Amino acid sequence: MAYYVGIDLGGTNIKAGVVDDTARVLSKGSVPTHGDAGPETVARNMAEAAKQVVQQAGLKMEQIDYVGMGAPGPVDFDAGIVRTAPNMRGWTNIALRDMIAKHLGRPSVLENDGNAAAFAEFWAGAGKGDVVQHLIMLTLGTGVGSGLVVDGKIIHGARGAAGEAGHMIVHPNGRQCGCGQRGCLETYASASRTGIRAAEAIKAGKPSSLKASLDQGKEITAKMVFDHAKQGDKTAQEIVDETIMYLAIGCVAAGGVLVEARLVFDVPMRGSLALLFGETLLFILASLSLGILVSSRTASQRVATMGAMLVTMLPNLMLSGFIFPIESMPLPLQWFSNVVAGRWYVTIARGIMLKGVGLEYLWRETLILGGMTAVLLAASARSFKARLE
Repeated sequence: MAYYVGIDLGGTNIKAGVVDDTARVLSKGSVPTHGDAGPETVARNMAEAAKQVVQQAGLKMEQIDYVGMGAPGPVDFDAGIVRTAPNMRGWTNIALRDMIAKHLGRPSVLENDGNAAAFAEFWAGAGKGDVVQHLIMLTLGTGVGSGLVVDGKIIHGARGAAGEAGHMIVHPNGRQCGCGQRGCLETYASASRTGIRAAEAIKAGKPSSLKASLDQGKEITAKMVFDHAKQGDKTAQEIVDETIMYLAIGCVAAGGVLVEARLVFDVPMRGSLALLFGETLLFILASLSLGILVSSRTASQRVATMGAMLVTMLPNLMLSGFIFPIESMPLPLQWFSNVVAGRWYVTIARGIMLKGVGLEYLWRETLILGGMTAVLLAASARSFKARLE
């Protein structure tokens, strides 16, 4: 039996665990990162986390075959160097692999955290088995990491920077990102930026029940935003809707990179749910620290939400060419289909995610959007028939 230590370096916390060669988790734990203290302090914290989980597993460090670690940002896999970590200051060309190997006395491997998570899912999780050969994974936390598995292999790309979906631009000239660009996905869809955007909106004068916490000097977290949104706070709901929208944009863009790839989410928060996106199985996270599962909702709310989800597939199937070839639709209809699909996404996501959303909202939106979808289908069918004639 072989044993391995896995270490995940996050901007806020360091997580570690021990697994065997059958992917069985033997122990796990977490310690604060203290990223501002510098790379050497962080390396010591990572080593300490590893020692703790090895002890919890009832093993000795000498029994560990390899230590694998995931770090944010571009990583030189061969050299074991973190080229840069956008959310940790002073991290440029850090030889983290050798630092950890020295602290623990075990052979070590360094990988980008998104790549490591993607391959873990491919090996032992959502991609396990012979059916899935291509996989895209998004990890949501302090930032947005990602990894690509193509034909069963991690894609590193030039300088180890391939697959950084968190730095796809989803809003031209948008918010400043730590990588230097503007409008990156992680500036809108990460947990940390969700809280920051809410705080900025309140400081700009928008009314919110979160203002009391802000006035007390408390940090506004994503969990607080989603908690207040489900309680009916309009400003929090606007932030939630914006997060959902940009995450959906990122999902569609990522899905276009690898057609028929499985898209997997990893979120260090409680509760998750997935939405089905047309042509490929694209899973949109529906639980940024909400702790709400569908099972906690009433039966009627579940029926309304799932019914709306099924109807949502119609405009997407049209755009995917399953009902009408996309080229048969005039540009105004293509645009209208996107508008309908986008509004469906927001409706369903809110219906699933926010416990405070009632049946009146769900049924109203279902009727309105159902009518819009019916008009869209009829107009598209007429256009398609005219082309055939």
